[in-house]
Amino acid sequence: MFTIISFRSGVLTHSRYNLHTILAKNASSSLRSRFRTAHVMGKACLLTIAALCCICLNAFGNIDIANPTSGSGYTWEDATTTLTITANGDYTVNGVANANRIAVAPNLKVKITLNNVNILSSAGCAFGIGSGSTVLLTLTGTSTLQSGGAYAGLQVPLGAELSIAGSGSLTATGGKNGAGIGSEASGGGSGHIIINGGTVTAKGGGSYGVGIGGGNSSSGTIIINGGTVVAHSTFCSTYGRTRTAPRSGSPTAGVTQRSSRSPSPSTTPTLS
Repeated sequence: MFTIISFRSGVLTHSRYNLHTILAKNASSSLRSRFRTAHVMGKACLLTIAALCCICLNAFGNIDIANPTSGSGYTWEDATTTLTITANGDYTVNGVANANRIAVAPNLKVKITLNNVNILSSAGCAFGIGSGSTVLLTLTGTSTLQSGGAYAGLQVPLGAELSIAGSGSLTATGGKNGAGIGSEASGGGSGHIIINGGTVTAKGGGSYGVGIGGGNSSSGTIIINGGTVVAHSTFCSTYGRTRTAPRSGSPTAGVTQRSSRSPSPSTTPTLS
């Protein structure tokens, strides 16, 4: 049963029709026309509602990490001095914070722009991604992330994925034996790391932290498609399966691996 509502001569009217009546061959052309109009308007309403739902499900934020507060899609906790992104969406983080930290909750898909962010955390993780989350990180300006403890400078645990792009620069330094970008010292390995652009310098901490990869343990795939990348470690610059892809104007992306000593054969990264 369908109800068709119309507005004629200043009077709102409604009529009920059975679908078989509307589709019958002997139905009037006027009735058929009114049904088609109502059908199109109904689809338009559903599309509008769907679009509004999508907007509600994706948060947007411009966050000053030096003076953070809770907002749509993110929370601030004074006790841990941590800004946690809790919803899918696009976020821009700005500012200098010697103690404040950034975290992405597990199982999210977010886009984050780092714009001249400087975080120096003496005891915790400067920027941590939760397991199961996918983060597209865009670099603008000059940003620095330095972690304490045994954390990675930009922590990407097993099950997470990080893609880096943009025209800015990032220097990420791990804590004791933590990776510059990857996992903490005893984190059980890192997730997938993809670098598409920007100037990225990753410094492993302590004697065994790698520049990019699994701290001092195994790692997911590391793919370098573009940008300028410097991975530095006392022990081994990368730990995991590493691949550099050709880019326009040069045979491979600009990659420099620096290590103060040669790794053992079992830990030599695969470059292909």
